Amino acid sequence: NDGFLKITNNIVVKGTLISQNRGSIVQVDNEAITDNSGSIRIFKRIPALSGREFILLSSPMTAETRQGAYGNADRVFELIPANFSPYPNFTGAINFIDDNGDHLTNSFPVLEPGIGYTVFPQHGSASQTSTFFHEYSQGTLNNGEILQFVNYNGPTTENNFNILGNPYASAIDTDMFIAHNNAINEVYFWEHNTLPSANFPGPNPSNFSMDDVSIRNIGMGIPAPSGGSAPGRFMSSAQGFMILAQQDMDGLPVTFNNDMRVEINNSQPRSLSTSNKIVLGLHSLDNKWSSYTGIMFDERCSLHYDTGFDSERLDTSIALFSTLDNGTQLAIQGRESFNKNISINLGFSSRLESAIAYKIELDQLEGLNISSKGIYLLDHKTNTRVDLTKTDYEFIAKPGLQENRFSLFFQNADNNLENLILNEDKVRLYPNPAEDFLQIDAIDKIRKVIIYNSIGNKMFVDNMDQHSCTLNLGQLSAGIYFASIETTSGMFTKKFVLR
Repeated sequence: NDGFLKITNNIVVKGTLISQNRGSIVQVDNEAITDNSGSIRIFKRIPALSGREFILLSSPMTAETRQGAYGNADRVFELIPANFSPYPNFTGAINFIDDNGDHLTNSFPVLEPGIGYTVFPQHGSASQTSTFFHEYSQGTLNNGEILQFVNYNGPTTENNFNILGNPYASAIDTDMFIAHNNAINEVYFWEHNTLPSANFPGPNPSNFSMDDVSIRNIGMGIPAPSGGSAPGRFMSSAQGFMILAQQDMDGLPVTFNNDMRVEINNSQPRSLSTSNKIVLGLHSLDNKWSSYTGIMFDERCSLHYDTGFDSERLDTSIALFSTLDNGTQLAIQGRESFNKNISINLGFSSRLESAIAYKIELDQLEGLNISSKGIYLLDHKTNTRVDLTKTDYEFIAKPGLQENRFSLFFQNADNNLENLILNEDKVRLYPNPAEDFLQIDAIDKIRKVIIYNSIGNKMFVDNMDQHSCTLNLGQLSAGIYFASIETTSGMFTKKFVLR
């Protein structure tokens, strides 16, 4: 159950080869074969589920059938990508809920290597207290290079998804899998935490929740809003997962190969790495709703969208997310190597029916460089700043989308918002209060100035490459604003009043 067989070349089975739930069989040579003239039995344990819940699974065997592996299951479906169109949502974020429910079929006899299947293992609607085992035993072991192809269904303005699966009798390195495939930016896992409900968007009387989806990219993973842990680096055998299919990826190959295979499984804990990672959790005070956003600092990343390290957010009930300058909303953002001058814009959304109380907390902090720093959250709407390493931040928010409600900083600051993150020796902003014009002077060259209103909406953007600028703000109404000033030495934020 916790052992492994690793062999460079062929495997010849004349007796019986059994791999229990956490066992691994690894072949190194992509051209190696498994000659099965005896019996191969791969067992996978499924957690206790309700009859209305499903799990995504795949087959490690070459000729496994739907009836052979899942004959005792209540229902089994395969995705029809050509029939999938995402259910409309007001946020524009990613969702995997079909518009009319015609995207699944149960008329397939054989499980295709590399494809993931939606399995409802339990009969009836009551929750089961015992786990469930599936046995894969038909054909021989999948090995070597296995190809599947991305299937995209329009319209051209929408994204959609495919369901794939680990085709081997061993875990694979998810980071290597993503890095090897240009068609894949991240993988999504279904955490089967929530029963379908009429409260969730979708075409059926009861629909599944996007809050049950967790995300993993090359940089890091974040948990599903409904609970569970963040996906680790290793994906277990027979594990199904989702990928985001986009128009420019249609027909591109997705490759599995033996270089991705590992003897260990995805339950092995990860050690503290030299990368610096933050996971922020957004929770309603009654703990009914949650959301997570991740930030990773790595020399391979930049201020802009980085393939494999930046992942767009999902259309969940509530969401905390970071935003790029072009407005892209991210569940996970990769940034350049950590330095204390970095700042990060954070947004908030809710599709709940009323205003409720929330808190933002530091859910995970990893890395030697960042663990000793203060992590300051600025609420642009309330002019409140807290150090999340010392306390959570509580606030009340109405339903809707607030793309730039918060900012995250890493420099020490006192309780005076006027001095937050701003070194007056490097940047000056005047007059304050201002009327029609605002002057900004800086020792280092100014790259960009973004003006936000008091609720975090972006009102004005100006790109430049100079030490001084005069901004004409005559088109803005009177009120409180924030100037986010990017210079060659870092990011600075300053509050000002426009009369």
